[in-house]
Amino acid sequence: MDPYGTTDPTPWEAPPAPPDYLVGLDLGRQQDHTALAILERTERPAAGAPVAGPPSFVERLGLGKRPDPVPMEGHYGAVHLERYELGCPYPEQVARTVATLARLRDELPPAPRFAPARRSRIVLVVDGTGVGTAIVDLLRAADLAGAQLVPVVIHGGEAVGVGDGGAWRVPKRLLASHLQVALQTRRLRVAGGLPEAATLVAELRNFRVKVSLGGHDAYGAGEDWRQGNHDDVVLSVAMAIWYGEHGLAGSGLADAVFARAASWVTGPA
Repeated sequence: MDPYGTTDPTPWEAPPAPPDYLVGLDLGRQQDHTALAILERTERPAAGAPVAGPPSFVERLGLGKRPDPVPMEGHYGAVHLERYELGCPYPEQVARTVATLARLRDELPPAPRFAPARRSRIVLVVDGTGVGTAIVDLLRAADLAGAQLVPVVIHGGEAVGVGDGGAWRVPKRLLASHLQVALQTRRLRVAGGLPEAATLVAELRNFRVKVSLGGHDAYGAGEDWRQGNHDDVVLSVAMAIWYGEHGLAGSGLADAVFARAASWVTGPA
């Protein structure tokens, strides 16, 4: 039986939305790997949300007030993790990323029979910081198999904004906060058989946030940002989750995100 049912749904029942796919691409070359993560995002009722009962006869006929919609939240499953070898030329990185997007599009399930306009979306979230600007330009000119391109420039400030070329400017603190909340609420799952699953687990154990005396964030695996134990895989996952919470869900900058993740922010180094 397919996930959307084999019979026509009744008027009061909508088919479940298919999953969306968020592809996080953290760029590196000489000292850091380029890492690519694919997260499957599904929506489920939020923790503690009331469970909707079956509609009454009057509601089925459209004559009564329908109950309020159940609050939903995103759940993320890492279905692909990959690191490109050190020194991989940027054009080759772009070509490999484009090929991955094409395979992903070909493997998507068909659109729901009763909602043909609603098909799984693919979003490529790319680290456009520093040299990443040139890679973003190459990706803009490439065939991304229908995927939406979202460049992200990571900075150490506080505010989210949109810079030149439509790239999001996102604080490191916010990326870390969304990742931490997803972990704390068990909304991030990683398939144990993935080749880089052990790398991700190791990076998650070492990755942390430090707040400097000047109020800016310094993030790193172990003692230094991107030195020693690297954190390319964890950043590719964090960018994907951030866009899933901020872009697809439209959650914006909720203060609760910082409050729930406060345990991960330490004092001055």
